[in-house]
Amino acid sequence: MRKINAMMDRQLELEDQRITLLEEKGRLIEELKKQKSYIEQLENEIKILKVSKGITGEGPLNPEAKKKINELIDEIDHCIAALGY
Repeated sequence: MRKINAMMDRQLELEDQRITLLEEKGRLIEELKKQKSYIEQLENEIKILKVSKGITGEGPLNPEAKKKINELIDEIDHCIAALGY
């Protein structure tokens, strides 16, 4: 009987531990999502800074800046064409 009680107590402890670990896993997954989002945001800011440096003359006109300028010119051309000019 004592052995059965010990096994039941151990089962309860393990179940509590499992629940705690699942909660921690969920918290860590959310934290990871936030960090990935923050990294994406920083990468976008870096990209914007690189392009803006090339456009403003603070640095050489890099390929990213040239590409962005060409995309903007194409977009302007499409808008002008849509207006019928």
